[in-house]
Amino acid sequence: MTAVIAPDVTDIVSHVAVRARNARLLFATCYDSPTLARLKLLHGHQLEVRVTLSGDVAFKEIAKAAPASRPKAPSAPAAAARPQFTKFAITSEEFGGLLVGAKSLNQKLLRENLPDWIRVPESAAIPFGVFEEVLNWKENKSILERCRQLSRSLEQNASPTKTLEELRSTINQLQAPDAMAQAFAQALKASHLTPPQCWDDAWNRIRRVWASKWNERAYFSRRTMGMAHEHLFMAVLIQPMVPAEYAFVIHTANPITGERGELLAEIVLGLGEALVGNYAGRALSFVADKQSRRHRLLSYPSKSIGLYGNGLIFR
Repeated sequence: MTAVIAPDVTDIVSHVAVRARNARLLFATCYDSPTLARLKLLHGHQLEVRVTLSGDVAFKEIAKAAPASRPKAPSAPAAAARPQFTKFAITSEEFGGLLVGAKSLNQKLLRENLPDWIRVPESAAIPFGVFEEVLNWKENKSILERCRQLSRSLEQNASPTKTLEELRSTINQLQAPDAMAQAFAQALKASHLTPPQCWDDAWNRIRRVWASKWNERAYFSRRTMGMAHEHLFMAVLIQPMVPAEYAFVIHTANPITGERGELLAEIVLGLGEALVGNYAGRALSFVADKQSRRHRLLSYPSKSIGLYGNGLIFR
């Protein structure tokens, strides 16, 4: 893939827009229906596409076909050491680089470095190594074998969608050792979090996070990066959902122009998933100059929904 032209507007700080920028792909919106129809009629033709100084996208057909330029594939990340099982659940005070991922570590760093008047949600985690421990438990022997069969067959499958779906379904059948429910409840209470009334509810969420290793986006991202599937390990961060009235994302450098003297912000009603998940419509967005503090409005809000919730979130 070298470019995506969409008929609808896109939130600049949404996951899909960030991924396009990181991959150095053109990701643009065509508001003009006749122009979009013309683009579709050029299927199979070679085009030259460029972004003008004003930010518009111009294109023209190339008479002589030439290989499309593609971003250079990143080098494969180094293999991670297999994590050792330590305990089934930990508090944020126990977070460390060999136990949890970057999001969890950042929670600890924020708590240790921010002033007291800025509150950071409490958190606990199911650390690295627990998934492998549970998968190798004697009660899950048949599930372990099935997961191995399915993961081996992935690379021989031109269309892996059904295999990925079966992998997720298989992981969601895992049984938990008896000690895990007790350790989970103890870690949450020590973190001043209220455990779910039913352990099965929590266990279902934990399994769904583990299974997300095999969703299509994660699978194809690893394949693009040249990362072996067995080199990715999963921990689970558990936090209370903040019942937000508004949510926002701020880039401290303008991601469109690269200008470090400007910040770009987008704001939505309710939870931030409506923003980062690129729900239909646009967020309220603006650019602000860091020195003069003058701002320039980019878009008025046009999303028809706001997302709201409470309770615990498993990620």
